[in-house]
Amino acid sequence: MENAPAGVAASVATVAMGGTVNRRPAHETAFVHRHHRFLAQYEASWDRPDDAAAAEEWLAAIHSAMRPYASGAAYQNDFDPRLPDWRRVYYGSAADRLAEIERRYDPDRIFDFPRTR
Repeated sequence: MENAPAGVAASVATVAMGGTVNRRPAHETAFVHRHHRFLAQYEASWDRPDDAAAAEEWLAAIHSAMRPYASGAAYQNDFDPRLPDWRRVYYGSAADRLAEIERRYDPDRIFDFPRTR
């Protein structure tokens, strides 16, 4: 956090997990992060277009610094367009089942999201 660039509002938020959230097996729902102790959200915002590159650099640096302590999974509502293998990162063991449900109930892709292509 100390390295956040001037002009960039940077934060790391943590969401505690456990208790009731962890009672269902991860593969039973689209939310597969049930076995984690907490979720971490790295966030940056800026007002001036010139600060975008610095914000992106900060996000990449904090993500890299935390990688040894993280699972490699990502929470679906914290959308990151740069994630490789995003289906597995977001949906883990439920990815194949969710893709099948999508093909079965929405074959015409009415509920489309550009990242799912």
